[in-house]
Amino acid sequence: MAITVRPYRVRGELVDLPGQVLDVAQQAGLVFTDRIVCLLCGIDDGRVINRASFFQLHEARKAWERGVPIHAIAHEDLLIFHKPLTDPAEARRSDDREER
Repeated sequence: MAITVRPYRVRGELVDLPGQVLDVAQQAGLVFTDRIVCLLCGIDDGRVINRASFFQLHEARKAWERGVPIHAIAHEDLLIFHKPLTDPAEARRSDDREER
């Protein structure tokens, strides 16, 4: 299973949504496989340009007005999970039952 999720800010506080999704998926029995960072950006005249959401930019601007120099989040996390692998001994017993 693949899930894209990004951290976000509420009243300037960073909410680690990727971490929360990771915890919930593992509690549901999924096995964490990989995390891939996906940049939210564009290229303009050879420069990387942040393509953060309106809400990310809004939160960053409000923080700067309060004197807190934060930047808009410019990535998403692609979280990859898989079902747990069956125990090899259990798989053999299941195969033996099917052959009968």
